Amino acid sequence: MRYIEYLKASEKRSNELGIGSRLALNYPVAARDIDQYIDISNRELLGLLIQRFGQGYWSNSCIQLGAQSFLFFQHIGIPCELVFGEVVINGCNEYDTTIEGLLSEWNRGYSNDTMQIHVWLNIGKDLIVDPAIASRLNEHYDCSFPAHQVVVGKPEYLMNKMRLNYIPMLTGAKFLEKTCNMPLPYKGLATSV
Repeated sequence: MRYIEYLKASEKRSNELGIGSRLALNYPVAARDIDQYIDISNRELLGLLIQRFGQGYWSNSCIQLGAQSFLFFQHIGIPCELVFGEVVINGCNEYDTTIEGLLSEWNRGYSNDTMQIHVWLNIGKDLIVDPAIASRLNEHYDCSFPAHQVVVGKPEYLMNKMRLNYIPMLTGAKFLEKTCNMPLPYKGLATSV
């Protein structure tokens, strides 16, 4: 399946569970706008994340980084949604995330246990914003790859240029509210940067 098909299936699954996903699938991000999202993510958002979390290893902090990024984009009126799933790098599953595992977390509710999960944002129809994956790429695949940057791109670009295959399984900020006691309010949504 392609990213958008996984994304639609994850939205349907999330809404059936009552998570209340708010994907903006009717708002495709124009190619001409991607550079602006990259700039905002790696200038304003990255500065905020470094100030908040320091410059340590971020790959195991995707929940906190994703939540902070969600709040940032909500604050500036950009439609985004949290996505929970797996990232495959060079053909290897990185987080061992499964739908069954995520459903178990949802059904169990709040827990202090470590989750097998990766979290990123989806802006508009299919723009991926991932503040945590660069640390993983730097640590395990390419030490010349900057560890502190926000990876932004369309799924096809990320797959072809960076060998990152994102597999959405659930979507919606309410997932973190229930499983991590982390309320994340939605704000009014704009349609572009």
